[in-house]
Amino acid sequence: MSKVVSYKDVLSKIARIWTLCYGVITLLVVAGCFVPHIWLPFVGFALILVVVGYGNHNLRTSSVNCSMLTHYTVYILSTVCVLMLLINMLNTHTFTAKFATLTHREFPFHTAFLIYPVSVIYLGVALCRRGDVYYCKACRTMAGSSLKESLRRNVLHHEVKFQLRLSFFMSLGLFVVTYAYYSFYFVKGRLAHNFTPDNFFFYILPAAVYLVGVLYITTRNASLNFEISLKMAQESEGRSTMLRYMVVWHDMLLLSDIEIDGAGSGLWDTPVSKALPFHATMSDGMAANVFREIWGNGDFQVRRLFADTHKSQNVFHYAVFIPDAVDEANTLGGVWFMLREVDKMLKSGNIARPFAVELHRVFTITMAWKTYDREGRRLYPIKNYRPTFRLRDFRNWDVDYEDLHWMSVSQNNEDKPFFRLRKFWRQYVSGIDSRWNRKES
Repeated sequence: MSKVVSYKDVLSKIARIWTLCYGVITLLVVAGCFVPHIWLPFVGFALILVVVGYGNHNLRTSSVNCSMLTHYTVYILSTVCVLMLLINMLNTHTFTAKFATLTHREFPFHTAFLIYPVSVIYLGVALCRRGDVYYCKACRTMAGSSLKESLRRNVLHHEVKFQLRLSFFMSLGLFVVTYAYYSFYFVKGRLAHNFTPDNFFFYILPAAVYLVGVLYITTRNASLNFEISLKMAQESEGRSTMLRYMVVWHDMLLLSDIEIDGAGSGLWDTPVSKALPFHATMSDGMAANVFREIWGNGDFQVRRLFADTHKSQNVFHYAVFIPDAVDEANTLGGVWFMLREVDKMLKSGNIARPFAVELHRVFTITMAWKTYDREGRRLYPIKNYRPTFRLRDFRNWDVDYEDLHWMSVSQNNEDKPFFRLRKFWRQYVSGIDSRWNRKES
């Protein structure tokens, strides 16, 4: 069973990620003061391996994480290293005679001229695309429907966005300062090892700005920790548990129109739900007893779907299967709908979000499980083949709806273009597939 990650763990982990990511950017800048320029690109490639390894380790060991900053750091370093290689090549007369002897003393090359404008571009793109990029979609798949509702995921979302902004404006400020100094005061050919204004603007200032950023992040985390703990203490007494049942009979689902102020709202949801005092866990037997009290009949079967946590309550989602022999009339209320009718209501926006999330998860995981194996390879030789989805078979499907790996398989499978190439990237570069080595919800 995986460890429950608290908001304190999230704050600490995100702070470490930022410290490492912006630290390696700063380290590559400062390394230009000591390392010959022909070796700087290779130092950058080594730092890329460090960031990739650390990011993959985080993805394997934590259920609440964000890989956006690590990946954009890899993009920044990769671009800068390639540019440095090209510049070094363009400033050599031959590849055999002078490439090995070229040093920063002969050519005034400063990493800050490259890394900060590249950082501004990539971090600006990250800010504009926050929430829409591939890594955000992958995290939503892993987290399920409670991505933004739980406290720790709210902390993750807002802190990563804040740290992206901080990195962007730090890079923008250093970009402006270094290029302004270069335009008005830089002297070509001045030795970098002597203490000059060059050393201050190209090496000391970036390191000082980074240290101030680390201090600011540490202070901010301490302040957030105090505020959140105080708020949690005030709200802890109001937590509750909600049980929701997706009722299935034949090939039909039971829905009812949600009433607001005594009138129908036009949104349809399950008519069977129950608010309870807070329960950290829920057994199938307890869920069956609650449904039995609501219906007044013991002839049914329950199946756990999944659980999620919202700000003020945790919600347990169950499916209830009423035998075909039971008469349609019951005391549950609501209306029976065929699946095709529910599909039309979904497309027209007439299904309440909680039920839409439940149905989407059941359908997506079922179709992925029936079509592909856990590695995303087709079970049938026919490309883009889709098996049937019938509610009457729901109770017999041997798939775990809490295993969100099937949500990933639905998005990354053999029917998608460049399946093997993207699988290699996800496994060994982005590290996202490493998260699926263990089952999480």
